Amino acid sequence: MHPTVGPTLIALGAGACVTAASWWSAHATVAARLRANLGREAIAYARTATQEVDPDANDRALAARDQNGDDYARIEARMRELRDAWRAAGAPVRFVFTLAPDTGSRSGMAYVVDAEEPGPDKSGIGEPMKFSEREVSAIDWSQPLSFAYVDSYGSFYSGFAPLADASGRVRLVVGIDLDAASIDTEASKAATDVAGPVGLACLAGAAVVAWSAASRTRAERARRLRDEADIAARERASAAALHGASASIAQSAGRVESRLPARMAAGAELADRAGRGIGASLDALGAARRASDAARNAASDARAAVDCGTGALGEVSQIDAGVQAVIVRGRELVRHLDEMRRRAETVDAALDAMVQIANRSAVLSLNAEIEAAQAGEAGRGFAVVAGEIRRLAQQAAANSMEIERNVQALHAALAAGGGATEDFARAAEEASARSARLQGNMAEGIQRMASVMPALDAIAAQGDAAAEAAETAGAELRELRAGADAMAEFLSAVDVTLREMRSRCDAIADGGRAPA
Repeated sequence: MHPTVGPTLIALGAGACVTAASWWSAHATVAARLRANLGREAIAYARTATQEVDPDANDRALAARDQNGDDYARIEARMRELRDAWRAAGAPVRFVFTLAPDTGSRSGMAYVVDAEEPGPDKSGIGEPMKFSEREVSAIDWSQPLSFAYVDSYGSFYSGFAPLADASGRVRLVVGIDLDAASIDTEASKAATDVAGPVGLACLAGAAVVAWSAASRTRAERARRLRDEADIAARERASAAALHGASASIAQSAGRVESRLPARMAAGAELADRAGRGIGASLDALGAARRASDAARNAASDARAAVDCGTGALGEVSQIDAGVQAVIVRGRELVRHLDEMRRRAETVDAALDAMVQIANRSAVLSLNAEIEAAQAGEAGRGFAVVAGEIRRLAQQAAANSMEIERNVQALHAALAAGGGATEDFARAAEEASARSARLQGNMAEGIQRMASVMPALDAIAAQGDAAAEAAETAGAELRELRAGADAMAEFLSAVDVTLREMRSRCDAIADGGRAPA
């Protein structure tokens, strides 16, 4: 590649970068200025329109919700007149509309009169404002404002001007949308006007750089020719010195060459020792890894056993809790049986009293029959009553005897049940005691196994450390062996180089020409 091509390309690239930077800077500056002017124009148009709208008519149009009403039609006609006049003057007016406060909408405002002709672009009466580019819930509608937004109709700058009553309450707001599509076109044109001269200046600079590079190239070529002539003269002067030094160099090369076999043998022995050390370190590494794995497996088994024992201890605790509940229920059952036994004894006493009453009733009825028989015909009815009383007394006595037999059977059953319940309670208490001893033994075993786990972890850690040390030693030995091999290769290369140097020096010393 020609020496002037590189600097020229660099100058052209730098000029292109400067031109592009100038274009973008000018574009951004002009666009920002145009946007600011467009926002101020939108507010000015909105303020002018507020002077043409009757707030009462606007409120009535909102209340009527009728686009064909008189109030709506008057405001709409005036807004269209203003819009058409502004467009005729060259202003990029797109939409003109009035708003009224609406507490139910997100923006706090709702559309009332839209000067746009009927179609999909026309907003309905009472329709809440919707913005796709920013959140408008914090807008202060009592102050004039403008902002940019983008929707399906394009890019706009909206200006808003409020109309308030004497108390400061906002009655209505007039909005004006100005088309912002022309901003990029005007900014691009202005940026092109600015960047054009900059690009021409950069091209001129690139031409100057190319001429300067060509001049430096010619001067460098002349200097290089002078240097080459000086080098040739110095080489002729040093040729004589080289002829004399070649003999001494050949002698030194011979001495070094005679010492190389011993050093090569030492390097080979060092490499062999390093190889044996690598093998030993690999064996140690394997043993350390096996010990570490075994300790780690033992620790894992111990943890599993501790977890299993802990779960079993929990289950035994639950069983013991169940046994304690059974003991409590058994004791309650014993108390209930004792209570039933006492009540049965009360029934026995009542039965004895009933039997005595029945016996006395039988005796009294017998005496009554005797007296009735002595009374003759007059005591016949009394004799019948006395006979009935005696039969009732006999039947009561028989029933009392039957109840007595049942109560005695109940006594026997209660005695047997009480004994069995007491035996069951004692057995449950013994089971609870055995469960407590089992829990203690299991807890002690778990504690001992848990105490072993740190030792196993320490063994595994020591195994890992030993494996790491073995790996480090192996790496060092491998580096040592690689160094020994490199040394052997270097010595071999030195041997070859010395042989060739000796041959060349002998040829130079003999006055001949060194082989190419």
